[in-house]
Amino acid sequence: MRIGEKLILALVCVFGLYAALAYGVQGQLILDNFNALERKKAVQDLDRCRQSVDSELRHLETVAKDWSNWTDTYEYIAGKNPKFVEENLNDNALATIKVQGLYVLDVRGNTVWGRLLDSKSKPVKFTDFKPSLYSACEYLSGGDKVAGVVLVDGMPAVVVGLPVLDSEGHGPARGTMLLVRYLDSSLVQALSASAGVPFKAIPLGSHVSKELSQLIKQLKSHPEREVSESSSSLLHGYAVLRSPFGEPVTVLQSDTPRDISAQGQLTLQMFLQFLIVFGGCTTFVLLLLARRLVVLPLERLAKQVGLIGKGGDLSATTGLVNRRDEIGDLARSFEDMVGRLRTVRTKLVQSSREAGMADIARGMLHNVGNVLNSMSVATSQIESRLGQQRLKGLDSMVDLLGEHEESLPTFFAEDPKGSQVLPYLSRLAEALWSDHRLTEGEIANLRLNLTHIDEILKSHQALATAQPCVEPVVFGEIVSNSVSMLESSFERHGIRVLMELEDLPVLMLDRTKVVQILINMLSNSKDALLDNPQGDRHIQVRLTKESAGACCSVTDNGRGIAPDKLTEVFRKGYTTKATGSGLGLHFCFLSARELGGSLKIESEGLGHGAVAKLFLPIHESQEAAA
Repeated sequence: MRIGEKLILALVCVFGLYAALAYGVQGQLILDNFNALERKKAVQDLDRCRQSVDSELRHLETVAKDWSNWTDTYEYIAGKNPKFVEENLNDNALATIKVQGLYVLDVRGNTVWGRLLDSKSKPVKFTDFKPSLYSACEYLSGGDKVAGVVLVDGMPAVVVGLPVLDSEGHGPARGTMLLVRYLDSSLVQALSASAGVPFKAIPLGSHVSKELSQLIKQLKSHPEREVSESSSSLLHGYAVLRSPFGEPVTVLQSDTPRDISAQGQLTLQMFLQFLIVFGGCTTFVLLLLARRLVVLPLERLAKQVGLIGKGGDLSATTGLVNRRDEIGDLARSFEDMVGRLRTVRTKLVQSSREAGMADIARGMLHNVGNVLNSMSVATSQIESRLGQQRLKGLDSMVDLLGEHEESLPTFFAEDPKGSQVLPYLSRLAEALWSDHRLTEGEIANLRLNLTHIDEILKSHQALATAQPCVEPVVFGEIVSNSVSMLESSFERHGIRVLMELEDLPVLMLDRTKVVQILINMLSNSKDALLDNPQGDRHIQVRLTKESAGACCSVTDNGRGIAPDKLTEVFRKGYTTKATGSGLGLHFCFLSARELGGSLKIESEGLGHGAVAKLFLPIHESQEAAA
């Protein structure tokens, strides 16, 4: 994932987390506050509903006071005003004062006059009315009253009872004036309009839901208000309306629209939308700034690093070194590193050239040294033969013949020394011719070695110019010539060489490299045999064809190689010789790889000899030519 994509993901995650936390924490606080305000409003609405019922009781109390504190009523109970009923308590009396029940009771609670209508304005028998107020009316005295809510025919009704006094409010009280007004739908609707809150009166004992029944139980035991979140659109407030004697008879239910919580939800949604828009704009601006200030400079720096990695161009610059921030520090450090790398590379190139030249020189000296060793042996042989006494014997013979120059026939015929002259000259001529032939052979070897030295020089010159010299060669011929170059050295050290050369197709090879490898193999085998006694020094040279190439193996019965050293012999600088350079086998190993082949050394351990194997591939075109 690129750094720009990581920045986008990080910013999105940060703003997403912030939005979630803000929505969760602030949303919870906002909604809790709005819900608290809404519950408070629901309680206030419920109180207004109760106040409207209390106001209705006070209004009914005012109406009842007009009837109870009236001399006509006072005298009617005493039996002194018989026309009172006819004049005041006719059929229109209840409708006039908007009540459904009116009772005049004496001090003992007996009904002097009374009428009660049901919810359909039909008269109800007095016995169907179960006023629990009767027993209390006898305790009423001047100034006392009874007011509350009772159930009349299963319907809640407000009831007010006042003592009957004269118009001046003087007593003693002669009875009780009792007024009943149903809390029916019309009255509840009027009270709701007055309170500004819709509500309804639910009589206890009626069929209600399980949840409301549980609330009613709580309200009975704890006379407090209760607010219930029964729906997402309304809050219901509940309060118990009690009888004048404290008995719960009706539950008042107010309905408060959940406008406040809805406003809170709307506010929270608007806040969340603002947060999303603000977060998106902020993220976009931050991304633009991050791309301009961070991503683009880093991409430029990464591009420069890529160009250096791919093409090795250390001359280009980033152009960011003037920045005064971390990227500028990084760019300055990078360009400083590139500058040091340019210096190091220049030194390395020079060192590599010098090391390459030194390796070529050491390889050339090593290979030329091997040839010069053979030439030194051949030269020693020639000097040895030239230093013999055969030419001195010839000088003596010339002097002897000079002494008898005038009598040579007599000297040859009669002198015993003269008779030995011809046989001596014959033997001398034969010896000289033998020396001549041997010297010619040594000179031929010298010429072959000189040719090989020239080839070595050309080969190393070719290495210096990186131009391989490949030509068609006969592998067996190269092996034979290589053995011949070291033949004098083998003879001098008493080493017996056996060759088994299989006919192979003509190969396209670098002749000089192959000869160098073979001479190194033979020279190493010769050196490994010097610790063996005379007569027990053997080298076997075999040339065979394998599955995909030719293999030349050089086997000796010399000192052998320890198993743990078999992997070290090709390492540059490794040698077991006191005067060795450790370059021969390393050079041969690399040359074999350049020829497409391989060079291996095998040994069963110290005292068991060693086998050097040179493998060179035979291509299909070469096999077809054969």
